[in-house]
Amino acid sequence: MIRTSIAAVLVLGSACAAQADPLIFSSPDPTPLSAATSVYVTTGGGVIAQQLPSFSAPYTSNGRTIFTSGGMTVTGAAGELTIGTKIPGAIVGNNSRLEFSFGGFAGNTTVTGGQGVNSLTVIPSISGATQGTCSSCDGTTILKVNHQEIGGALRLKSDVALGPQWILTPSIGLVGSQSRTIYRSDTSFYYGSPGFAPPGFIDERLVSFRAGGEMGLSLTYQVTPVFSVNAGVAVSLLALNTDLRGNDCMSFNQSSALPCSGVYFTSSVTGTNTRFANRDRFNLAGTYDAGWAKFSASGFATWDSAVAGVTNPTAIGTPAVLAFQSKWGYGGAGTITVPF
Repeated sequence: MIRTSIAAVLVLGSACAAQADPLIFSSPDPTPLSAATSVYVTTGGGVIAQQLPSFSAPYTSNGRTIFTSGGMTVTGAAGELTIGTKIPGAIVGNNSRLEFSFGGFAGNTTVTGGQGVNSLTVIPSISGATQGTCSSCDGTTILKVNHQEIGGALRLKSDVALGPQWILTPSIGLVGSQSRTIYRSDTSFYYGSPGFAPPGFIDERLVSFRAGGEMGLSLTYQVTPVFSVNAGVAVSLLALNTDLRGNDCMSFNQSSALPCSGVYFTSSVTGTNTRFANRDRFNLAGTYDAGWAKFSASGFATWDSAVAGVTNPTAIGTPAVLAFQSKWGYGGAGTITVPF
């Protein structure tokens, strides 16, 4: 739900209620199990597909990058735990409650490309301070990407009855999360037989902290006494701080059978960026009341205005820098809520 993009939430109320989680997916609040319920616990899990910015290796031939990942999507599992309690009295409508949620998501993907003979490959370091060249050699790049996000939220919710079967649930809260994206690319340059030349690698790690406020709204329809459907939306305005830490190493085989220059270099790069961003979440879910617990299944989508990526140099003089793109996350989840 990175966020990220980025956790499932179900909560208990005295009517059907609503929204969201600190990460990528969200589920509705179920109809109350008991009017006397004061504390409830929800747990659940799901699958998230999170889009990430593309990654391009800094190595170029005839002015063009020899490897770019294109649009990437990492897929993985997510889970969340929510603890909620009713608040005596009603702040808005009825069934006012306070809840704390904590959850996480982890996914990965691998992209391979860049094969083929290039007449002259320019190989700059990610620091932009030095470069090597390789003439008429093949190149193969394997990129492995890992993306994780953990986060929490504190929310205040209440229900407003719109009719015998309709409940509107506004919410307001504080949300925060940390996401980490690791780009690890390994490139072999060789002539004729793969593996003759030692590989070069790039390891770039991006860590983002998000914190801010959220407003949500959901609408629930009680289809039957034991089954309800819910649609919700939440909008968060966040302060986003991202750090970049990267290093690389390149060594060219000096055998006379290979056309590489024998140059060897290592370098590193750091960077930081602070900005405002927003995260919007949408969900559609159904909830079944078993009497002793509530079971919910949902589909969801999350839009982030700024997902961190990196732009690598293609020549000496400019180091790798942070880059941001708007991206989607989407998936499905199942949750169970139990009152105490």
